[in-house]
Amino acid sequence: MKKHGLMLVVFLSAVLALQAQDPFLQKGDLAKDEQARELVKKYDAELGLRAEQRMKMAIKIEEFLIDRENVMNSRKTEEAKLDALYELQKAEEASMRNILTGNQYPLYLEVREKIQPLKMVNNEEKKSSSKSMKKKNDLRKMDEDEMKRKQQ
Repeated sequence: MKKHGLMLVVFLSAVLALQAQDPFLQKGDLAKDEQARELVKKYDAELGLRAEQRMKMAIKIEEFLIDRENVMNSRKTEEAKLDALYELQKAEEASMRNILTGNQYPLYLEVREKIQPLKMVNNEEKKSSSKSMKKKNDLRKMDEDEMKRKQQ
């Protein structure tokens, strides 16, 4: 009996974990789906995506849009939110590496900042988080430089 109870707990935990990662089961709405499609159109214009890539990219972008909204609606401090958004961005970039070709990925990294900036800030927020942003930008630049060196 204990064995069945334990199996049920494990099963329910697995279902909840999968549900949290599936955009269709998350608390998404049509606006996120439409926003993801619009972003994919912009990427397609820059990267020349295949149909399968567009579909996979739309799903991933929608997942990350939902995750970003959850971070922004959380009770975290602004700096903690920025850190979480940065980590989400890195995870999204890693997902895109699996979807895009070797030639498309570096171009994706270049146009991403224009198409999907990390965060728009006003002057007051900019002053308070400029040190944190500089640190993150420096880390991002180092990651991009390292990527370019590996590709050469």
